[in-house]
Amino acid sequence: SEFEPIPQFQKIAIIPFHLLGYPEADNVFQIESSIEDAFTRLQIPAQIISARKTAAIFSSQGINQENIHSNTVEDLAYILQADAIIIGEISSEMKGDAHFDSVVLKLIDGSTGEVIWKANKEMAMQSDKEAAFKEVLTASRSKFPLIDKN
Repeated sequence: SEFEPIPQFQKIAIIPFHLLGYPEADNVFQIESSIEDAFTRLQIPAQIISARKTAAIFSSQGINQENIHSNTVEDLAYILQADAIIIGEISSEMKGDAHFDSVVLKLIDGSTGEVIWKANKEMAMQSDKEAAFKEVLTASRSKFPLIDKN
């Protein structure tokens, strides 16, 4: 069977978690920076637009937590001048005495709105977030369009 060629993205924007309705408290900023660090370490040949920069661009365009969901992925990518965006979902739960975060990352094509790649990871709150994200991204290497497989 023939596979569609996976697009080579030049610019990938990380959508800030707090704009998607996840609280700014706790470790959301730590998670965002862990994602950015993991991308940098994997040497993905694309420009990563940080969550902080994305938030500033959205703010200047009047996009906030109340109205972000009324925009399509394509709209958001256009505003950010990005080929693709990364959206994350965070949920927390207690298991016994341990507090776990479950994080889902999706890479979405900015021109089609199609989910290109998805990864999820459950981690203990006190675990090394950056290592965890590196693990998520590395485990997904085979599916990730931007990483040279050699």
